[in-house]
Amino acid sequence: MDIPLPIRDFCRLAQVSAHTLRYYERAGIMPRVDRNDGGHRRYTERHLRWIRFLRHLRMAGMPVAAIRRYTGLLDQGAAGDERRMKLLRDHRERVAAQLEELRGHLAVIDKKLREGCGPDLERRAGSRIRPSAKRRRA
Repeated sequence: MDIPLPIRDFCRLAQVSAHTLRYYERAGIMPRVDRNDGGHRRYTERHLRWIRFLRHLRMAGMPVAAIRRYTGLLDQGAAGDERRMKLLRDHRERVAAQLEELRGHLAVIDKKLREGCGPDLERRAGSRIRPSAKRRRA
């Protein structure tokens, strides 16, 4: 990577839109970006590593507010290490629970694919389901 990069080249390399990148900067979750004499942003390898990690966090459902807390802890250096790692562990647990739930949904879909899902099968399955009998008044 030839560095520093202008925003257009950086976005192409990082696979994010300029709009998203500027949003992350305004949200306070991007490291400071130096500017050239003309005021244009210049991104470095450090920004690329960060944006790739940030995309993983976002795709795994971490809210921007939590990422902001994480970056604030980064600014504290070693003093924030333990809390930063706890934040990541907690998020990992949430992601793992979501994966487990998705595996259950996937199993139901796989079963339906194995057994078939045509209208005739649905009607036959429906005929096996008996509505509960209405209670009679005494």
